[in-house]
Order: sequence, then C-alpha cells, then structure tokens
Amino acid sequence: MVAFNGGNSEPNAVLSQTFATTPGQSYSVSFDYGVLAWSGDEQRLGVSVTGLSPLLSDTLSIFGQGGGSTTWAIGSYTFVADDDATTLTFNDLSPATIALDLLLD
Repeated sequence: MVAFNGGNSEPNAVLSQTFATTPGQSYSVSFDYGVLAWSGDEQRLGVSVTGLSPLLSDTLSIFGQGGGSTTWAIGSYTFVADDDATTLTFNDLSPATIALDLLLD
C-alpha cells in the first residue's frame, strides 16, 4: 500500500512501473484506492497507461468520511498494448491534503 500526500504534504507524488507487453494483446489492471480522512474533502488519483502512445488516462475521485476512517473503492481498466514495454502511472492530483491522505493498494 502507498499513502500519497502524507503529513499534509504537497499533492504531487508520482508512482510508475514499466513492464513487458505484447503489441496487440489486451491487458487488465485492477487496484484499490482510498482515503484516510479526518475531513470530508476530495482526493483525486490520476491513472495513465503509455506505450508508444497514450493508451489510457483517467482521474478517479474519492471523498473522505471524516473521523479518521478509511474509505476504499476499486479501479479497473483494460487496454491494448502498442509496444513491447508499457508504463502504468499513478499521480496524486488531490485538491486538498490537510487531515486526509490518498491511498493506493
């Protein structure tokens, strides 16, 4: 699990991984994302997949429930590779960081 913008830090973290793929082959990626929150503010997770060209780009939102609780949701995507290497990237795009953290598992 990764916590983005921990300790009220700037929401600018990036996590990426490049892996081998076969052009023309379909791939699926699934993950859990969440928010640990003392407030009801929004957290945003950018998700992108890039090969020779951009294959996927999306932004997921999740709102805190307050009281120090953690809320989770599932992200799931399918893409068709266009190169022998593909990069999956997660970006913290959250508008707020005080009293809440964006989570990725």
